[in-house]
Amino acid sequence: MASASLQRINALKKEASLLTKKLWKSSLKSIQAIALGNAVDEVRFSKLEKLQLEKPTMLPVNRDDELKSRANYYYNYAREQIEQESDIFEMLDWSLTVGYKGDHVEELSSSTSFTKDQIHRYFYFLRKGEEQRLYILRKYKFEDPCPTSFDSSRVDALEDNMLRTLNAEIMSHAIDDKAYSSHEDSMGANTEIRVESALERIFSEDRNEDDWDAK
Repeated sequence: MASASLQRINALKKEASLLTKKLWKSSLKSIQAIALGNAVDEVRFSKLEKLQLEKPTMLPVNRDDELKSRANYYYNYAREQIEQESDIFEMLDWSLTVGYKGDHVEELSSSTSFTKDQIHRYFYFLRKGEEQRLYILRKYKFEDPCPTSFDSSRVDALEDNMLRTLNAEIMSHAIDDKAYSSHEDSMGANTEIRVESALERIFSEDRNEDDWDAK
């Protein structure tokens, strides 16, 4: 694989890494926000405390624990989502897309569709992570602390560039492999022609059985 191509692939990986880190950072800020609570939480806690007075057997309301528990739940959930994205991206090892043997391409070590599926899965989780971050904020009536953190056009552009680069690499190696195969076929055909010519010269000579015995 050419050096320029490797540089492009590394640049795409770096961009994906930056987008994932941006999502993680905005997720953490959102979790920090819901951990502090808001006016809606205050109303909810007040109702629970009033209900507790009416029902003494009811467990007491602990605001700090409630808010902390909620924040920890979404922290673990967000972390799991980010790890899924990271694991998929690590699987996108472009050097494994094509197998080499000597100076030519031997075979595809992983199918094209599978590698494309990995790319689609990565961007699915990236977009899903942002959608769920916004959903949680809306659910608990919080303002978005990072309204401009997720750039959809930037995500779309990266996905398109990854797929284009992948397809170009596969096509390039397929052409190289075809050229190598054609060269091998040509060499084999030339060898057969030389052998056949030699045999024709031998058997075209005017020889009788005595001559053959003499040999």
